[in-house]
Amino acid sequence: MRTLLKTTIATLCLSLSSAALSSGESNIKRDIKDPKTIAIINGDVLPTSSANIMLSAINRGKKKLNMIEFLQGSIENKLLADYGVESVGIEAVIPSGGVGFDLDVALEDQFINVIRLNYEEPLQEYISKNFAHGNLLSAATKPLSMTRKQLKPHTIMKNKKALGFTEDQIENAKTVELIRYKLPGQKTDSAITLWDIYRRQNVQGKDILHKADMRFVKTQVQQRLGSLLVLHWMNAHSGLSTQEIDAIKELVFNKHFKKLYITHQGLVSVLHKDNPRLTEVAKKITQAEVDEYYKANKEDYKQINRARGRQIISASSDDINAAFKAIQAGQPFEEVAKKYSTEKNKKGNVVVDTGWISREENSQHWLKTLLFLQPIGEASRPYRSPQLRGETVHWRIVIADEKEEDYQAADSGGVTYPVSRILAERKLTKEFGDLRKRLLTESKIRLNPELLKPPAKKK
Repeated sequence: MRTLLKTTIATLCLSLSSAALSSGESNIKRDIKDPKTIAIINGDVLPTSSANIMLSAINRGKKKLNMIEFLQGSIENKLLADYGVESVGIEAVIPSGGVGFDLDVALEDQFINVIRLNYEEPLQEYISKNFAHGNLLSAATKPLSMTRKQLKPHTIMKNKKALGFTEDQIENAKTVELIRYKLPGQKTDSAITLWDIYRRQNVQGKDILHKADMRFVKTQVQQRLGSLLVLHWMNAHSGLSTQEIDAIKELVFNKHFKKLYITHQGLVSVLHKDNPRLTEVAKKITQAEVDEYYKANKEDYKQINRARGRQIISASSDDINAAFKAIQAGQPFEEVAKKYSTEKNKKGNVVVDTGWISREENSQHWLKTLLFLQPIGEASRPYRSPQLRGETVHWRIVIADEKEEDYQAADSGGVTYPVSRILAERKLTKEFGDLRKRLLTESKIRLNPELLKPPAKKK
């Protein structure tokens, strides 16, 4: 069955082309002359420094973007994020019961990563100067001293519905101080609580914390202290203004929230989960729409109704491999079968012919699968039988000699379910494309033309 999922994801690229940033659209003005500002999108200023910092972090990955490509994506991210927040709200797009992190935790982690990627050297220099032996735990005013026995009562698994703390445990965890610390320049110390650590864990991490693993707790405290240090350094020593920092945070939010929004709209399948929006639209697909698609793509729904062929069966892996080599050497299949096959009838004759096996056949499911998949006239490699209770493991070589094919009925479950989802994906993709064009048309975008000149072509 064909699927539009990859096509759907591929079409989520920006409709605002590179050319659109340099000429053409009436709602895009190119009148910014201040080199500190690269764009103003619906009144929100994007500082040049913030754009450069975000672009530098992105380009640490495999895909390299130039400033025009980055700004294209940033404009779309903002337009869709703003629309998503206004139309459906933040809470609506956050997956419930999933294995991900709270939104604020995810955004903070991404923001911190951007800063670390851009300021690795000054951050390391700052740590070396201000922390004994570069150990962040030297900032502790009250070191981690809790034992496993002391922690265990706070982490006992009480939630019977899913992995995680109950509401009462959450409130308690907020009061359980693991360590107190004071970073350079701070007047008072602060605490890292059990809740600070727990809420930043994935499923595996939470499971370890429920076991009160103190070695893991210490590692997580150090990591949290490192993140807090980055935030502290960013505000106090990076030299960036509040506007520049806030712009980076908004770039991070827009990029992350856009992904949540398009998933909520049914445009991206979620691993291990059905997509409610996609399912909702698929249920509204009519049989007439399915029939039309089926008629145009009927060959995709061809199926084998029954097949017959020949086989060699042996309980010995050495014998079956010898049989396979003999067939490859050109020896007749029947002769090889007589020599190596252990499948015999009551008269003691080797049984080679499989007989016709239909799609509805259940007693010979494994043989049916081999015959249906094997190309006509071609000997298969040796296959080991499934480990079924009460059956002796054996090996089998098959040749499919004849197959009878037919088409699945247009109103069968094997057609209506996948086709309804394919057509739903198409509808959602079109809706999304129309929305994207409308948001771009209705937006007010100002650009700095000097900072968005196309990169020079390589000679």
